[in-house]
Amino acid sequence: RRRHTRYISVTGVQTCALPILRDSELYRRFAISPVDIYWGKAKVVYDPPAKFYENEKEQKANLHHQLAPLVESANRELLFISPYFVPGKKGVPYFTKKVERGIRTVVLTNSLASSDVSTVFSGYEKYRKDLIRGGIELYELKPIPSVPKKKRKGIVSIGSHSGLHGKTIIIDRKTIFVGSMNLDRRSAVINSEMGLVVDCPQMTADFTEQFLDSLKEVAYKLVLNDKDEIEWQGYDNDDKLQVYKNEPETGNWQRFKAGFYFMFVPEELL
Repeated sequence: RRRHTRYISVTGVQTCALPILRDSELYRRFAISPVDIYWGKAKVVYDPPAKFYENEKEQKANLHHQLAPLVESANRELLFISPYFVPGKKGVPYFTKKVERGIRTVVLTNSLASSDVSTVFSGYEKYRKDLIRGGIELYELKPIPSVPKKKRKGIVSIGSHSGLHGKTIIIDRKTIFVGSMNLDRRSAVINSEMGLVVDCPQMTADFTEQFLDSLKEVAYKLVLNDKDEIEWQGYDNDDKLQVYKNEPETGNWQRFKAGFYFMFVPEELL
């Protein structure tokens, strides 16, 4: 096995390069051309071990509480990227109040077609209308982006079927959190999560611009029509607007499963 393994030297240290890394665009950029480097302050944040021994009311130092002041510091814009997004009854008014304060609030999460866990999606879908009514800009990832591969940004994992995996919070295009925490109760209360808070305005602004520019290509925007029904707006490869009345690129069985699971799985376990 060892003779088939390739190694690269990084500052004198022999490191195994997995094929998927070796063939990646990031690796090629590091290997053959200069890569833009950003400088800024970063802090690792994480759930304390005590989280597993405390009930929800006792948890005062978990990652959710650590990030709350950072989110509250926003004055202009909040962007959330979360594969699993279950805001709950408290989350909807929380996001709505941000909008009422004049803070643009954008959420990107998985669509039913791109989600790998129908049970989590079933806990999210019932909040969509209230989020849209509250002024939140709600986007759902397309299973296949409507852009050439060379134009796709590093926001999603691109393949024959795309799914959102990164968890990110962006505050006023100045500070960014990247970690393992989804915007759901399981991550906030049950799971052990960690991440990195980076204070680097230039990097964050560049990422934000790329993220917002790519939404048109990689996601559907959810809106309410005159009948108070959800419609999905997306653009095809010819940059033409397409409007969907049902969950895009899904079948009846897939939609049935999402509704079925909702009746049996408690929201706090999603």
